[in-house]
Amino acid sequence: MADVLFSERDLRWVFENQIERARQEINLFSEDYILGVSETDLVEHLVQEYKVHPPRLGEPFIAESGEVDVDVRGYPGYASGDDDTPVLVRGYRVEIHVAFTGIFDLFRYQPSRYSGSPPRAEIRPNYLVFAYQEPGVIRGEQVKDRINGSLDDVRNYLKWMEEDCARFNADLERNFRQIVAAKRERVLGNRQGLVNIGLPMKRRQDVAKTYAIPDVQRRAQIQKPVLKENLFVPEPALAQEEYEHILTVIGSWAMSVERSPDAFRNMREEDLRWHILVMLNSHYEGRATGETFNYHGKTDILIREGDRNAFIAECAFLGWPSIPNPEDRSDSRSTALARH
Repeated sequence: MADVLFSERDLRWVFENQIERARQEINLFSEDYILGVSETDLVEHLVQEYKVHPPRLGEPFIAESGEVDVDVRGYPGYASGDDDTPVLVRGYRVEIHVAFTGIFDLFRYQPSRYSGSPPRAEIRPNYLVFAYQEPGVIRGEQVKDRINGSLDDVRNYLKWMEEDCARFNADLERNFRQIVAAKRERVLGNRQGLVNIGLPMKRRQDVAKTYAIPDVQRRAQIQKPVLKENLFVPEPALAQEEYEHILTVIGSWAMSVERSPDAFRNMREEDLRWHILVMLNSHYEGRATGETFNYHGKTDILIREGDRNAFIAECAFLGWPSIPNPEDRSDSRSTALARH
């Protein structure tokens, strides 16, 4: 039975549903993915996925034809008889199919512009069916005019639908960028919120800050999420409390050197730095793959997180012969200058 096309629901519902589906998909992306993926590539993918295009019609053709019994009630020139009793006359039926590409459900939605008498056809998944029957001998020219008129009406509706879809599709990039940006802002805001909680790392009661007691362990608190390879990697940050603790421990070591200079007099600068490394690693638990504190070059002490530096200390041992221009140093004791 023929359906009234383009009349079940407003086309705006389709557009709103597309945006909502895209929003749900974006919200389901993992935090690592939304931070690490190229925004341009993601938006381009979403635009292509959620664009709406009206169906496109092919050429009509006669799919079936043959004699049938036609109920002539209401036909001009035929007696109506009892309204409840069919009046059957031998006639002829022609079924015309028009193939199309696209989503067949869109034939049910009304564009913003429409007429007062929408066309009728039976909607199949891949084609529309227009059926015409007449009592007696079929009149070909009349059937031709009727099919052409019906197809013109369908094409007009599809043209109006195309205009609405073009406006909707043109706004997709802006809409999706806003949704993606909002998701990123939420993720970054939540991560920063966790950092701002500022809860200190649990410290053991027997922690000592001097070189004399090297057997306590304390884990450096580097705030960095676990991320997949090639995804967004935030800059690692060393907690201020840990930064100050490291400087205090190094300062305590320098005081020990001042009090026992003979024990360190003949050491090279690299050896002195190894003393600092040993002491620092006694305060911080090493990772399974390597020590927390590592040396680099000749004078640097590093805390590394992945392939990035969270802490860099440049050691300057004043008064040792290998340091050029000692007169430029204003402090007479061994020092460690740190930058973060």
